[in-house]
Amino acid sequence: MNSLVEILKFSIPTLILAASAIVSMKIYQKTEKEKSSARCRLVLSKAIMSVRLQACERILLFLERNKPTQVVTRLLAPRISARELQHECITSIGNEFEHNFTQQLYVSVKTWNASSVAKESAIYLINKAFSELPENASAQDLALKIIQQGNTDADTNSIKAIEELKNELQQSC
Repeated sequence: MNSLVEILKFSIPTLILAASAIVSMKIYQKTEKEKSSARCRLVLSKAIMSVRLQACERILLFLERNKPTQVVTRLLAPRISARELQHECITSIGNEFEHNFTQQLYVSVKTWNASSVAKESAIYLINKAFSELPENASAQDLALKIIQQGNTDADTNSIKAIEELKNELQQSC
């Protein structure tokens, strides 16, 4: 019996020490895993923010470049008909929109929809201006008609989309 007490005197403190070491190691590992996970989230967050900023820049550029007055001024060429300019403008807007289509991954649905509405408004304005011209109208006639229409729904929708984009950026910073 005496020897059992002697064994227990040494065994119990050793078991307690071993158990506390195991618990301490598990707590340490959990803490380190959480720190590592937090670092990964921070790095990922910075990377995503960088990509989101680039996407917003591209959408902003799209919106600015595709205001009807900007498109028509950029694509106006001598000796082309109003029909050719109309086609070039609509093709250019469509191509730029398709080129930036993947940017919708990085902005809210509301912002992307506002950009889509701005695109459709620009196309509508160009088609409307063209329909109000005589058949033999020149590209200069179409350009003048679009510029004369001035502050239109297309410009207003582009401005709204830009504001929505800026609001989204401010909320995410």
